[in-house]
Amino acid sequence: MLTEYEEQVLLIKWCWNHPNIKVRKIYSHLNGMRTTVGTAIKARDAGAKAGTPDLFLPVARGGYHGLYIEMKRQKGGTLSAIQKDTIESLKEEGYAVYVCKGAKAASEVITTYMSIDR
Repeated sequence: MLTEYEEQVLLIKWCWNHPNIKVRKIYSHLNGMRTTVGTAIKARDAGAKAGTPDLFLPVARGGYHGLYIEMKRQKGGTLSAIQKDTIESLKEEGYAVYVCKGAKAASEVITTYMSIDR
């Protein structure tokens, strides 16, 4: 069974090789990555925010400003309270936000999202 990290790496490779150049705009941040305490403090002080979904695709579609994806491994993996709050807040601000269990589910979400008219 793949870890959340491994699933995300698979998805990013899929995106970077996607024929639609806009899909290649997807990016992540380092929230959730294991770091030293010092690095975590620096990241927080520089604006890293707990609860932010793992990936962002800055492409507007169907009235949405962009697409956020919170990755989870295929089996297990649950949202924290702060993740739930952040997701709801982002939805209220006009973003599409999905929690995806695995790279396959996330690639399907991206494919569907990108098929929506601007």
